[in-house]
Amino acid sequence: MATKTWVGTASGNEGDWGTAANWSPSGVPIAADDVIIANSSQDITGTLDQSAIALTSLTIDLSYTGLIGSAQSDFLEIGAVTAVIGQRRGTVGTFTGSKRLNIDFGTTTAAQVNVYGTATSAQDQNRQPLRLRAVNASTDINVYGGTLAVSDDSSNSSTIGDILIESGSINIGDNVTHTTLTQSGGTVNTQSSITTVTLKGGTLNQYDSTSANTITTLTVSNSGSLNHYASGTITTLNLNGGSVDLTKTQKSKTVTTITASPGASLITDTGTVTITNDIALASSKKITIGFS
Repeated sequence: MATKTWVGTASGNEGDWGTAANWSPSGVPIAADDVIIANSSQDITGTLDQSAIALTSLTIDLSYTGLIGSAQSDFLEIGAVTAVIGQRRGTVGTFTGSKRLNIDFGTTTAAQVNVYGTATSAQDQNRQPLRLRAVNASTDINVYGGTLAVSDDSSNSSTIGDILIESGSINIGDNVTHTTLTQSGGTVNTQSSITTVTLKGGTLNQYDSTSANTITTLTVSNSGSLNHYASGTITTLNLNGGSVDLTKTQKSKTVTTITASPGASLITDTGTVTITNDIALASSKKITIGFS
């Protein structure tokens, strides 16, 4: 195992991942290496298929301002046990981040991806500065800041485990399979169904794709806010606080079971929303229901 730092200085092959002289110490990263990409503006555009390699760690610092991927459709394909993206690791650098980080963590290695920040704008129109893919149900993504997307191109799918977001924003495309979303801040825009959502803060915007977008269990508390632009079904809604607005679209939707607590807000429409069962009260305290 070695630590390899991107320098990208091989004359004529400056952007080639697969050129030994582009790394310090010299040598293309191999399995179990730790890779650091920092304090550089050199793009990484060549030999992007590293899918046979599983790194111990991949660190892309906020001081890296080059692009990864020669176009919006090109991704660096590589495995990594741990990925740290967008941290400020030192005092040297511009710390504006890269406007194109296209990374596919593949199928073989379960990755723990921690995102701390990104550039404020993207190189490519209607895209995010950080775009991720993975096809491993044990790959988890933690978002502490920045702007990113998971499989925002419907022609490319992802299968991941858990997403946690405390700040920043994430777009989840219409061809993503994931189990759990835990949100305490930031913004999530999703076009994919989710099994379990715990919404403690921030805003979750739920949209349809080519099929109805469903949530099996949704628990909302504190300042969490759901805007429901989709059709489909929420099977169990535990409304312990926060707000749920089911009227953002005139699409028909169903909520099977609702348990509500004092202080929570539910906005619904009898014309488009079906609530299958009576609303149950989470406590014996009085709840006020207003009509408009």
